Amino acid sequence: MEGSKQVDIIGLEDKREITGLLGSTSDGCLLPPQILYQGKTDQCHAKYPFPSDWDVFHTESHWSNEQSMVRYIETVLVPYTDKVKEELDLPIRQQSIAIFDVFRAHRCQEVLDALSKARIQHVFVPAGCTGELQPMDLSVNGELKAAMKNEFTNWYADMVAEDLKDSSTINKVDLRLSVLKPLHAKWLSKVFHDLKSKKDIILLGEDKSEVNAFLHDGVISATISIPGESFIIEPAWRHIDTLVRASRTMMVYKGSDAKWPKEMEEAQKGGNGPNFCGAAHIDGDDGETAGVTHAHDHDEDEHDMPHSRRKRATGKKLCRLIAVADYKFYQTIAGNDIYDAANYIVGIIQKINLIYKPTNFGQGVGYGVELAMLKLHVAPTPTSTNKHYNMAQTWTNPYDLLTEFSQGDTWNDYCLAHLFTHQSFSNNVLGLAYIASSKLSNLGGICSAASTKNGRPIYYNTGLTTTKYTGGGTVLAKQSQLVTAHGHNWGSEHDPTSGDCAPGSIIGNGKYLMYPFSVTGEDSNNDDFSTCSKTYINAVLKSKAESCFSEDTSEAPCGNGRVDSGEQCDGGYLGKFDLDPCCTTSCQLKTGSICSPSNHACCTTSCQRASAGVVCSSDVQETCTAESVCTGSSLICPQGANKPLGASCLDGGQCDGLGTCKAYCEARGLQSCVCGDAGDSCKRCCRSASTTNTCTAVNQTAFHQDGRPCTVGYCRQGTCINSDPSYISRFFDLIDQISFDFITEAFKTNMVAFIQVFSLLIWVPLSCVVWCRDKRSQKWSRNELNIKKRENRNLMVDQDGRPIKRPAKKPRSDNPYLSMEPRSLSGRPYSSRSPSTKPGKSQKNKVKPNRRRKDENHLNMSRDLDGDSVA
Repeated sequence: MEGSKQVDIIGLEDKREITGLLGSTSDGCLLPPQILYQGKTDQCHAKYPFPSDWDVFHTESHWSNEQSMVRYIETVLVPYTDKVKEELDLPIRQQSIAIFDVFRAHRCQEVLDALSKARIQHVFVPAGCTGELQPMDLSVNGELKAAMKNEFTNWYADMVAEDLKDSSTINKVDLRLSVLKPLHAKWLSKVFHDLKSKKDIILLGEDKSEVNAFLHDGVISATISIPGESFIIEPAWRHIDTLVRASRTMMVYKGSDAKWPKEMEEAQKGGNGPNFCGAAHIDGDDGETAGVTHAHDHDEDEHDMPHSRRKRATGKKLCRLIAVADYKFYQTIAGNDIYDAANYIVGIIQKINLIYKPTNFGQGVGYGVELAMLKLHVAPTPTSTNKHYNMAQTWTNPYDLLTEFSQGDTWNDYCLAHLFTHQSFSNNVLGLAYIASSKLSNLGGICSAASTKNGRPIYYNTGLTTTKYTGGGTVLAKQSQLVTAHGHNWGSEHDPTSGDCAPGSIIGNGKYLMYPFSVTGEDSNNDDFSTCSKTYINAVLKSKAESCFSEDTSEAPCGNGRVDSGEQCDGGYLGKFDLDPCCTTSCQLKTGSICSPSNHACCTTSCQRASAGVVCSSDVQETCTAESVCTGSSLICPQGANKPLGASCLDGGQCDGLGTCKAYCEARGLQSCVCGDAGDSCKRCCRSASTTNTCTAVNQTAFHQDGRPCTVGYCRQGTCINSDPSYISRFFDLIDQISFDFITEAFKTNMVAFIQVFSLLIWVPLSCVVWCRDKRSQKWSRNELNIKKRENRNLMVDQDGRPIKRPAKKPRSDNPYLSMEPRSLSGRPYSSRSPSTKPGKSQKNKVKPNRRRKDENHLNMSRDLDGDSVA
């Protein structure tokens, strides 16, 4: 074996650190980094040709400071945001948002001013939450550090291996700064290039998350989905009567916090009330088959053809759906705005696909819905028969409305047709659909053939959803998603009320989507299909998917709402469905149109350039920018003038005259803070620039807006409301929910678990009682044995004090020997009197013997010479 060799290393003490500031967009695109070396001049930089868009700088400590952060904003963030605004044809005043750590250099006033000047809103990740909420820390930073370490390890191993090849000379491995600094720069450039090629790296932190968001007229409608939870943003005016559309107020809530109206919950406790989603059977007992004729478009022999003989096209996985909104929906939910109507319906369809596409019904994953057409009714349809699904009168019976909708148009060009309306139905019904069958001869649901009823064509591939409760309130977007996502049209019946397909919330993950009664959305199973539902749907897909499903094609640029190369306009979904008045479905301007308001702020609804003086941007408080007006010669809305110094702006702040809104405290030369005392935490609290000063309320009558966070919860009319209820409140809330129906339903759903729990409640106490009695019996037996078989020489023991039952007196025997007094071994009669006690003296200290049997009242060790006890 060859002897060992030693490779020396020089430069171990020559260490330097650098800081890399990394940034990423929300779609996973890495921004050019900022590299900070330790030093005072450029001479401390690595002698390496970095990419031209990188910002290579230096600080005395190599850490980020105010100067380096302002430089990063100016050299990296601003060029990127300006480029995106230009590509999307957005006005220069368009706001951006950036997320930062709460590092001290990120929070200084110079940096905040630079961000405000660049029209970039900032959000800070709370202290201690970087590892949970910072996307860069979750996805990018760790991979970059690991890759850099791997590069060094490979280089070091190669250097050592090279030295060991030549046994004649052993060179020293040089780790001095002059050698490693350019190598480090080379590795960093290579690693960053590799990371940038991973387009999904920013999603590694939560790979199953998805965001569907729409921005229109300054209001966001969005659904943010993560495993086990969802967050919904929607306009508040839909649910709060005192708010108007122009207020642009939004409401945000968790899907698990969505509650059904009390009347629905009371009606459905224990499964005794009507369900909120109805199912219509064509061959049922409700008379639906009366006058129905099946129009065959296939051979009769196919009705009973075995499914295995059909060759299925596995690529056909999308059900093309036409969504129809009646005028009631258009006027209420959409607020007479076609863009809001389209965004609402598209959001529902996207949520449906989040439920359907990941589900394996037995034919693999990827089955979902494609919005093929959108039809909006902006006014009621005149009718002479007073029967039309879009008539001015209100329908009260959902079955009648579904029947009329099924006969209202030609729907057999689509896999499904769905009606969105806003009217109250009896029995708390929010949705209704015909159930599909795996038999081609049966009508209803997806791919249903055309038929006739009473001489009129009818199509049973239909369903409907209402956004209005029976009591009159508006359904939350989360609940509307669950209603529309029901699988009746796909062939699923309701789940049973007990068994494996209806687990409980206490033991289990809650009811599944097809449970007959309303699910809240707070349990993980609430938006999943049970095995029972999957079995139903699988049979239908095997039979019908080939006949009317479509293949999944990649999304074309036309219809994305952005004017791309080769397009004159892009109306988004409205243009895709030919609802944009100016833009065609192929993203070209219609005859006589020179623009589309979907793409340009200075374009009128008549598709013409707006006249000079037309307001194209309202007053923006966040940036202290006055309203903007069109020039009459350009389609782009110009930037508005800055408001004067001292003008009021957002949340009690003041404008600085440069287009920046300074917060309440900063406008007064102080720093914003939150008072630690709950009584003052909803007041305007500030402190001086010195961080050692205490945070105090500067105005006892100036309060934060309702909803702002405070020390223990949120503010309401100047009071900090505890958002975490006490245990007592939670206990009584639980007591309020308990009823006989609740207990009955819980027992049916979790019968095995309840039997086990009740058995334990009986068996455990009974076992304890038996164990205690056994222990007491064993102790008594031991005591009894100790009394009868005394192995010590004590005259008396504690057990002698126990009460005993005196035996009955026997007749006196005539034998004088049997009545003799017991004697000691000396022959003297035994006396129980203490030896120290003499007759006639005080008996105070006399030990009184217990009254027992004679053989127990005398000395137990008195024995005769033969060993027999003295009687």
